[in-house]
Amino acid sequence: MTIVLLDPCAEDRTRIREALAAVEAVFVEIDPTQPMPDEVFASARVVLLETDLPGDIGFAVLDRIRLLRPELPIVVVTRRVEEDRIVAAMKAGASDHIGKDRLDRLPLAVREALASRETQRDAEQTLARLHSRLRSTGDIAHELSNVLQPIRLAADLLRRIQDEPRRGKLLDSVVVSIERSRELLGRLRASARGEETSLVTPNEPALPVGRQQVILVVDDEDDVRAMVQLAVEDHGYRTVAARNGAEGLMVFHQHQQEIVAVIVDFMMPVLDGPAMIRALRPIAPTMPILLVSGLAAGTTLDELSLRYFLPKPFTTSQLLDALDRLLSNEPRP
Repeated sequence: MTIVLLDPCAEDRTRIREALAAVEAVFVEIDPTQPMPDEVFASARVVLLETDLPGDIGFAVLDRIRLLRPELPIVVVTRRVEEDRIVAAMKAGASDHIGKDRLDRLPLAVREALASRETQRDAEQTLARLHSRLRSTGDIAHELSNVLQPIRLAADLLRRIQDEPRRGKLLDSVVVSIERSRELLGRLRASARGEETSLVTPNEPALPVGRQQVILVVDDEDDVRAMVQLAVEDHGYRTVAARNGAEGLMVFHQHQQEIVAVIVDFMMPVLDGPAMIRALRPIAPTMPILLVSGLAAGTTLDELSLRYFLPKPFTTSQLLDALDRLLSNEPRP
């Protein structure tokens, strides 16, 4: 282990080395009042620093080490044991503070500084692994929610649609979505444990019905977009659609006089939901907008001047209820 000993007094450096005689270390002794290359700290495991130097040179050296190697333990070993200077050193990043009249405590201080650094490094590595795992799980969950969404809507619609060709088309879509979900479910179970929920809610009340108003549906998932369109069209609305926010803005410009509300997904390529909403606000500040997503929105509804956020997977009832409330200008629940 390499210990860098920064002290202008040769006699004090000798006393410090003797106090650490039981510690297996190679000492690099430097007068901190003289120029020193940054390389001296490259292999250091711990630094012992005298901060009681003319013109606060000691604190300047402390700041320099912190910039070069923020993780390096620094034990201040000084003659002046004053509360304000101790506090200042600790705030500047020192790991510990030892008076030169108590060098018998130095071996313990060095060991504790090293142990604290190891613990901090382990914690940082654990947090990094956890963050990576959570991010991976979140990505899978978002993808899975997009797969489940058309199944959820199709299950609701199949109970209501009597036309056999349309029922057959819906069943084909459900089969495709189920096949896509198998791999995602396996990956998600490997990353996190969760509970299954029923896709069909029994005894639903009568659903709200539109009056042929035009709704803009913006979603990059083709099957989700198609199912949302089918759900609202089957209940008295008309739709126009887009695959991302940029395309959504173009479609909005083309049908601005007809569109009465926008249903937009949160995460999309090219231009995501929040970015599209921000671009849309100057054009149509009072346009009712329903934001949907498979993940909790990182942007608040108030930031986007929105009243509703609908998490995926949602039912036909939840979608139509939110749309009806939105168009009726009811306060968000």
